[in-house]
Amino acid sequence: MAYRIETKKLDSLEFNMLSGTEGAVRMIRNRAKFIDIDNELYNSILDYLDCHASEQFHVRKDGEHHVIIYFESPIDKENILSFLNQNMP
Repeated sequence: MAYRIETKKLDSLEFNMLSGTEGAVRMIRNRAKFIDIDNELYNSILDYLDCHASEQFHVRKDGEHHVIIYFESPIDKENILSFLNQNMP
């Protein structure tokens, strides 16, 4: 039996396919870089975005504890910032 999973998360190939488009420019403008992100918080971020993102996003690990998230929607960016302010030690 096959299952279909709905997600707004773009994988690396999909994100690269946006290269040169207005969508890519918008996502780069709406990016946010986070440091000191451990695996537990990283997984919480992914879970939050899977449940609450209204538009597409791409997550890229930049080193062991750095994460860059590209958002299509500035509202999604603000929401994840609020989520992290509430959940970071």
